[in-house]
Amino acid sequence: MKKIIFFLITILAITGCSKTSSFVYEIKSSSPTVKSTSPRFSFDKSHLIDGDTKTSWQIRTAKGGVGEWLELKLREPMDISEIVISNGFQLMDPEYGDLYFLNSRLRKVYICGDDIKCADFNLIDTKDKVRLKVNFSKVMNIKIYIKDVYSGSRWPQDLAVGEIRLVKKISMAEILIVVLAIAGIMGFLIIFIKSSVRNVFFEKLNSLVSSKHKDVASKVEIMEYDSTTTFNQEAYDKGKAFEEHIARMFGSQKDDCTIVHWTNDIHTKKKDIYVESDQNPDFIIRHNPTGKEFAVECKFRSHLWKRKGTNQKVLKWASHEQILHYDTFSKQRNMPVFIVIGLGGKPDQPMFKFCIPLEKARYVDLFISLFYRYPLGDKFIWGNGMLS
Repeated sequence: MKKIIFFLITILAITGCSKTSSFVYEIKSSSPTVKSTSPRFSFDKSHLIDGDTKTSWQIRTAKGGVGEWLELKLREPMDISEIVISNGFQLMDPEYGDLYFLNSRLRKVYICGDDIKCADFNLIDTKDKVRLKVNFSKVMNIKIYIKDVYSGSRWPQDLAVGEIRLVKKISMAEILIVVLAIAGIMGFLIIFIKSSVRNVFFEKLNSLVSSKHKDVASKVEIMEYDSTTTFNQEAYDKGKAFEEHIARMFGSQKDDCTIVHWTNDIHTKKKDIYVESDQNPDFIIRHNPTGKEFAVECKFRSHLWKRKGTNQKVLKWASHEQILHYDTFSKQRNMPVFIVIGLGGKPDQPMFKFCIPLEKARYVDLFISLFYRYPLGDKFIWGNGMLS
């Protein structure tokens, strides 16, 4: 977060701090520039706006520059909020050492914008940038009068100034551009962070589910896949026992849940008597605190199936016709349907229980990776349109 804030502040700074040399076309001074006797040094006025604090402009007078002036002529009228000065000659020289204190430095200046708006400023003696608030509007000339200096220890008659930078006021249009840029960056960051968090979440979830796959596969019997749907009395009896187990779970939560309807026993199909309502989900339940009703279909399976020719293990929970009927029931009643599955163990004490929304159980075969996302504990919980 600190890096983000720093980045946004940098955008603002760049907007207001264009290179001074781009809008200064001439620099004048009351005294000529010092001509160095060494080819290693140059003290030209251009060094004031070259962006390098290790170069400097220097003049030589009996008073070390006091009473002199410096003028920056601009290419067009500008609004200036600050003048930033890097004082002295900030260079470590192999022969003379630290040159900053050897030359005189600015101590007190009088700055004018177009000789109309002027102000006095005192500068502390530091190598850090000194920011002077000026608030000039539509000026063409910046003139700096030197009123006092810090005297140099070796060359007190030589005044050195490293850098002068003009900071433009930020216009409303520029502020709008920056705000839009920041909004765009923040929007990108939010999307990126959400995506990263989501990816981490699903990585952890997939890792968890993968470990649970092994848990289910190791504890539940695996049988070769059989696509037949013939009636099996033992499976039917286990299914009814599991249905009664789920009914007792709802019955034990009387304050939260009421069994509104319990579908009739489907065993009449053995006598070739078809009752349409027998095809409906096993229960219609009302959540007492909210009055919301939902349907529950119970399925118990003793084992998983292994698909032929693959190592995929699935839970075959219903036929295509049953799934279609549950879906039609849900749409006609405008009522959510949940599939409660018991897997392994005994019907009244299943090894695993799951509660899957019908819209997630659209296929006859359910993979472990799907139904293990919807575990069911010892108590039903209703919230936000979901049963868990």
